[in-house]
Amino acid sequence: MIRRKTTKEISEIADIASEKIRLLLDDIDFTEQARRNTLYKKYADNKFHHYVEMEINRYIRALEVIKAFDPTKEKNDICDYGCMIPFLPYALSIMGYQVSIVDKYDFYGQKFKDSIRRFCTDNNINIIDVDIINEKFDDIEPCDIAINLAVVEHLNGSPKELISKIRKNLKPNGLFVFDVPNIANFIKRIRVLMGYSPLDNYVDYFESPYPYMGHNREMTIGEVKYLMSASGFELKHIETYDFNPYSTITKTGFFIKALKPLMPIKNLGECILAVASQYER
Repeated sequence: MIRRKTTKEISEIADIASEKIRLLLDDIDFTEQARRNTLYKKYADNKFHHYVEMEINRYIRALEVIKAFDPTKEKNDICDYGCMIPFLPYALSIMGYQVSIVDKYDFYGQKFKDSIRRFCTDNNINIIDVDIINEKFDDIEPCDIAINLAVVEHLNGSPKELISKIRKNLKPNGLFVFDVPNIANFIKRIRVLMGYSPLDNYVDYFESPYPYMGHNREMTIGEVKYLMSASGFELKHIETYDFNPYSTITKTGFFIKALKPLMPIKNLGECILAVASQYER
């Protein structure tokens, strides 16, 4: 597995979580999801590669920023909104946090839901079966740290209401950790210059039922800044970074990777990561 360099503590946690999630993925049935999004048919052939090996650097970076903003673990409760596969929640539970995950697992099918429930029960993770888009958060306890990673790009409309609900469910001085794919990353800019779309593969899009559950609206760093400000958050940190090591393993990929540092343009990474806190209310 190709991973970014990190601390010994986080590296060891990532190792433990990877093996634990490997077992979970072996147990999960993706049949229902594949009917909703043709991409999952491809993912089902090598689940560990798509859900861990390609994503591990996103999880590691999220762990790093949480560690940086809460170095002494003064905060206790973490809530992951739109979790799906609980790699990060499991890693955070190893670090000593009390973790809840919020997602409508009925959407993924009964077999998938049963696998997630067993995993969470066995690993002391609280599972809250709530549709984060269409349901209220009245029964969700306020948390110290809210996480919303790789979710809003899948929405078929504005994330305004979702982000507002997350903010209102944060404790005073709580942190919000957010990430989203960067529509203006370097590789996608090159694709547009070459006459290709920066969006999801059109065949996958065309063959999927409506509404499309892939990436509908990725964001720029300026849009993320606006989202935070308009939603009542004070931005503490924002960055872009590359996370998928498999996107540059071809000859063309190596060339693009070598060319990128020479570009006089900022914020070319694949992912936008932001950390914010509430404005005083």
